[in-house]
Amino acid sequence: MRTVQALQCAAAMMAGALWVSAASAAPGDGPSARTATTIAQSGSGAAAQPKAAAKAKPAAAASKDGASKAAVRPASKPKAAPRTAAKPRAPVKRPTARTAAPAAAALAAKAAPAWSDTESRLTRPGDHPFTIAHGGLARSYRVNLPAGYHPATPAPLLVLLQGASRESARDIQDLARQAQAQGFITVFPQGAARGLDGKALVKAAWNADREPAADDVGFVMQAVANVFRQASIDRERIYAAGLGEAAAMAWRLACDKPDIFTAVVGIGAAQPAGPCSPSLPVSVLHFQAGDPLPGAAPGTRDPAAQWAQLNGCSAAPRRILDIGADYCESYGWCRGQAEVQRCVAGSDGESPAKGGALTISATDRMWDFLGRR
Repeated sequence: MRTVQALQCAAAMMAGALWVSAASAAPGDGPSARTATTIAQSGSGAAAQPKAAAKAKPAAAASKDGASKAAVRPASKPKAAPRTAAKPRAPVKRPTARTAAPAAAALAAKAAPAWSDTESRLTRPGDHPFTIAHGGLARSYRVNLPAGYHPATPAPLLVLLQGASRESARDIQDLARQAQAQGFITVFPQGAARGLDGKALVKAAWNADREPAADDVGFVMQAVANVFRQASIDRERIYAAGLGEAAAMAWRLACDKPDIFTAVVGIGAAQPAGPCSPSLPVSVLHFQAGDPLPGAAPGTRDPAAQWAQLNGCSAAPRRILDIGADYCESYGWCRGQAEVQRCVAGSDGESPAKGGALTISATDRMWDFLGRR
């Protein structure tokens, strides 16, 4: 019994000596795998602690070494900002059959003139410009309402046709002022005859010879119809007057529209060639510079003599005014109480519309003539 106890005591002492030896060993001189296995099999919980401590020390050393290396490592250079990439260009859209038609229509609408409102009533005195489409052309005219105009009182209407010369432009301004003073509504159509090539437009002129050009008669009548719709017009007092070459257009209106115009005044131009068979008599005043009518083209006729015949005047002309070498004469006994007058003036070289010291004023004679119609 004692012998057994002595052996057990010796074994315990040997195990304690081995544990002390392992605890005092250096970190690098740890127990071998076999020794560690033996310690684990012995069931001693304290044997795991030296092993964890041994592993922690190399890790701490490595961390300290890494920190020191980071301390001596130079700071890296700041990276340059990346270049901004260029924006890609938008692809060019080529017109297709679907987009080309609307684009062409928009371009045509932009190039086309803005047509005027010809339906609204005119009430404000002064000028009112208009642009309308007629015969495939953009045609323009201006309407002037006199200062005393009132929609409740129908006013006489005068269509003033201007020639292309500077003298005609000057004279028509004088006639326009007289029209305002007389209480007339005045329409100023603008001529637009075509050139010889049938395409290019020449200076403002009138197609009085029925050439295949602009439909000037239709255009003037469209302007008159618009004014009838927009203002109060005295139907029995509608007149036309033309200056210079525009006088021939006035004669054309008398020939083609005798049911519209009560009287027509022409200053300067002869009766154009071509047929003229008015269905009604029209009172006519022809004012010319010099006797006989200067610059009359072949085939043209003396307007006064022509209209005396057309109106069925039976009496010979008689002098009704004499001022020096200038005079006015009248044909009487005409159908429908129409009257035909001719005045010859301008012997001092002045414009017949302006009048001079010894000439007859066409403006005064015109208003005297129209005032009795």
